Amino acid sequence: MRFLCYALGAGAGHLTRAIAITTRVRDLTGATCAILTNSFAAHLATLHGIPCYRLPSRTELPFFDQGPLIRSTIDVFAPNLLAVDTFADGYYGELGGHLSALPGRKVFIHRRGQVDGDLSSYDLVCDIEAITVRDGHHFVSPVLIRDPNSLLSRAEARRVLRADPESRVVFAFHCGRRDEARRLFRTASKAVAALGRSDVVLRFGSLDPTVCAKFPELSVGHFPAAELLPGVDVAIVAGGYNSYYEIAATGTPAVFVPLPREIDDQLARVAGEDTVARCFQDVLDLLKRQLDEPRPARGVIVERNGLDPLGETLASLMDVKQQSPLSMAKS
Repeated sequence: MRFLCYALGAGAGHLTRAIAITTRVRDLTGATCAILTNSFAAHLATLHGIPCYRLPSRTELPFFDQGPLIRSTIDVFAPNLLAVDTFADGYYGELGGHLSALPGRKVFIHRRGQVDGDLSSYDLVCDIEAITVRDGHHFVSPVLIRDPNSLLSRAEARRVLRADPESRVVFAFHCGRRDEARRLFRTASKAVAALGRSDVVLRFGSLDPTVCAKFPELSVGHFPAAELLPGVDVAIVAGGYNSYYEIAATGTPAVFVPLPREIDDQLARVAGEDTVARCFQDVLDLLKRQLDEPRPARGVIVERNGLDPLGETLASLMDVKQQSPLSMAKS
């Protein structure tokens, strides 16, 4: 059996989710698994024992038509099950009209908002962030790469963060585009400097070596960043899927600086939070407030990691011979 997870997209967020999902499918089925990505952090899949087909990003080859390369890679791997994350027609629109010709099963992994693409060729749609459950869709709780009870202890996280026990740690982390990460880190640095507090330690979390090179003394290249949250007093993040639910699951106080997205509506995701910053002064005021408040004992939004039920669903699809996966999800 062969399982391929399609995880193209800017940064490392899609890849992080793909590593979690693919690892779980591999452990449940023993299948030959691989990830197709264009992330600069593709080596992380290899470190988890997962072969990775790494394509050039839009930044690296902006005028190159990657459609034929992507389609041929999928055809040669010949997956029994193909899971496509976020982009139903493919990141470049290259999968539209091609999926129907693939002999294996296809699953679309969908987050919040409208689906951008044609779902008719998919055997099953898995909503991992459904506001309302759609007819014919299979809903699971938010997918986390680590369970909240399997993270580093506060003391262990502090050692990785290079922070002493008495300090207050502000951790700004971002796995999206490098220009976004640099802006977020500069904003965090400016805000912490404006606090004028000697007990506050600032650290940056990024998997992009070019971003880390800009802030060598402050950068922490630990993967996944979620493991460090027990040692963090306040996080500063944009509002992407992974960071938002990691913060929710661990109860980490946070300042959200949402970014505009065509597919991933970060502003809608964080709309219910009272720590959303829309300007620098908001960041500074919210950071002051969060540092002065006690940290909650646990998260309150994510009660169950959706990785387990999603992995079980995908694993079952690889064994199904006759029954329609859509009818199976409804049963």
